[in-house]
Amino acid sequence: MKISQLEKNQYLRNNYVKINSAWSYMNLAQNKSVDSFTSLTNTHPSFGGCYRAYGNFKIIGQPEENIKQLAEIFHKTDKDIIQYICSDKYEVPIVDLCLKKDNRRYMKAYNLLVQYVDDVIEHSKQTEKNIAVLSELAAKGDSNIAEQEQRISKTLFELLKVEQTGRKIPDNNGILIYGDAPNADKEEFVEWFKNNVPAQVKEFTYNESAPFESIKKMVSIAEDAEKMYQFTGKRTILHLKDMDKLLTQDDCVENRRMIGRFKQFAEHCSERYHTTLLMSTNYHLEDFEPASIGSQRFETLVKLKEGIKQKQKEELDKLIKEKNRLNDMAAKADQYYWYDDRDIDVYLNM
Repeated sequence: MKISQLEKNQYLRNNYVKINSAWSYMNLAQNKSVDSFTSLTNTHPSFGGCYRAYGNFKIIGQPEENIKQLAEIFHKTDKDIIQYICSDKYEVPIVDLCLKKDNRRYMKAYNLLVQYVDDVIEHSKQTEKNIAVLSELAAKGDSNIAEQEQRISKTLFELLKVEQTGRKIPDNNGILIYGDAPNADKEEFVEWFKNNVPAQVKEFTYNESAPFESIKKMVSIAEDAEKMYQFTGKRTILHLKDMDKLLTQDDCVENRRMIGRFKQFAEHCSERYHTTLLMSTNYHLEDFEPASIGSQRFETLVKLKEGIKQKQKEELDKLIKEKNRLNDMAAKADQYYWYDDRDIDVYLNM
């Protein structure tokens, strides 16, 4: 019986899965190196099966948000498997090659999806890294920054408000911030202090290469602060930067002389200049020349300990939720593809 060309084409289309399975493997093999192809044949002896896409696996022509969601679902799936699925979904069957249709649509789909998959993988790695850092911090206990801020607000800040009414308050020559908290936490506390203290704030940086001139400049700033106080009734907070470098180096005559000048200034700066010194350090207190940070110069000590802050706890919770969400998304991958373990010879001989 003679079969028409139309009937032949219809037969081939009806048996697309059988024919296209062989074609997909041959096409994938041509686009892989010899080593990759060897790995393929070892994984699937005699091409003993293939990964196939369900109908909901769609990439080409989909909105970006849909592709991003699909990338989250497939970010833990081997990229070879993703390529096999794309091939099954978008490969042109042999019967259509005579029509010169594009037989590389699956590569377009694969490249588009993998672009977003790589972004999700990077995001997932960064999430894991941030969780590890914050978890290590949490293991050290809670930070006491909030507690110290509250203490300073209720004591020193309230006293400064009283002073602005014209009443005399106890001398407060200096505030020293120290402890095993990281420098970033100390800087955060200093910024909080400067932004909230009811006083004007001035900055001073000690210059090691010109110690005498530096001390002289510090005193000059305090003298100007006293003039300002006479007009405004507001005390000045003088933020000292790098002064701890001087106060921890008393091993030579010149440094000891400069430390002596500092001690003389610091002991009376509140009474003479209505100025309070603010200094933060990463040095241990025993590293200082003892009298330079004595209680008559730094009446207020703020010890910050290393630990996790409340906002970091909240961030850790968000990160853990994001990690779990990504894992839940990845668990949905098997809803988009399946593994057909029927030998390809079965297809060809059916």
